[in-house]
Amino acid sequence: MLTEPGRDRAGEWAMRVLPFLIVAASFSITLFEAVGAVFVVLCAASFWRTRRPGPVTGIFAWLALAYFASVVLSLTQTEHLSTSIRGVTKIGRGLILAASVAYTLDSAERRKTACLWFCAAAFFVSVDAFVQAATGRELLGRTMTAYHGATQRVTGPFKHANDLSAYLAPVICLWIACMPRARRLFGRFAPALYAGLPFAALILLWTYSRAGWLSAAAGVLFWTALSRNRVAIALVAFVAVWAFFLSPPMVRLRLNSMTDPRGSIAERRELWGQSLRMIRSSPVFGLGSNTYAKNQPHFKKPGSTLDDQYAHNGYLQIAAETGLTGLAAFLALLGATLFGAAARFARARDDEPALTGAAFAAALVAACVHGFFDTNLQSVLLVGNLWMLLGALAAASHAARPAR
Repeated sequence: MLTEPGRDRAGEWAMRVLPFLIVAASFSITLFEAVGAVFVVLCAASFWRTRRPGPVTGIFAWLALAYFASVVLSLTQTEHLSTSIRGVTKIGRGLILAASVAYTLDSAERRKTACLWFCAAAFFVSVDAFVQAATGRELLGRTMTAYHGATQRVTGPFKHANDLSAYLAPVICLWIACMPRARRLFGRFAPALYAGLPFAALILLWTYSRAGWLSAAAGVLFWTALSRNRVAIALVAFVAVWAFFLSPPMVRLRLNSMTDPRGSIAERRELWGQSLRMIRSSPVFGLGSNTYAKNQPHFKKPGSTLDDQYAHNGYLQIAAETGLTGLAAFLALLGATLFGAAARFARARDDEPALTGAAFAAALVAACVHGFFDTNLQSVLLVGNLWMLLGALAAASHAARPAR
């Protein structure tokens, strides 16, 4: 029996499982994959019962299928078939997760609940990182990342400070975008959101991750342009001035290092050069999904002393593994969803889909920008967050109504 028009018990249970999935994405691959499987099965059962496609039709579905097809075609080039099949499976699961989230978040209350749980998970991660800074170990036993002298970088439940920044930056953008209408959207939960945001922002600062700071700035700037919020624009300008002239010395040192050609810029230049050589060797379909680590040692410059590692640019790595066709399809899926949603929100009334949708869009922009500088697009948990944000944005875009 349907519990609401067009919705059955499986759909209700899927929404109950989603908060656990959002929280699991902050600390455990095993739990995230297990809860994700339950969530997807419940969504499939709900769809089978209701036949309600929601936002996962039309251009979204076609572009998702095009991306998956390009990944499958990369199997024709791989020399590591079993590894590539696992990669194809992983990407297929991600696309199904995005579609399932879009299918589930079919009401204002559900989208607001998702926003709250993203913020709650980030707050608990921030508390964990604070415990780590105070005691030397976080609740799962991880230690901090060394940085400069006695200064260390917090990691929270992640392996590295850069991973923590890749997790926090998108959620902080979502959090900031929700603030101007927090009382209207979240009622009694608004004071907790006001209080928690500065704490999470402090932890992001404490990661000393330049990619995290840049991606958070990009997400907030995208939201200010979309919402045309003058207060936010002034706040962004103030933070920029503070960061470069008034911030603590270690923060300014980290910012200034972005222009130092002898530091990580040189390392990334060499890593990106390896990726470009891999792309040139098989530009159309790549060298096979999930095979970057196996192929990368063969494309080093002669005499290179750099150790084996990922590209530190998720887009170059996607192109190396699945070719320019795979990269183009991936960017088309992200771009069509993001900018299509932005166009709808710009014409929409000042209602819930436009408000929460703009927040999801800002978070997605931050996640995508971080992918230019690090490995979050290849991390199970971090790319899982990206797929969930993409699905949530598709749901809000589908619900947005033009202003009259």
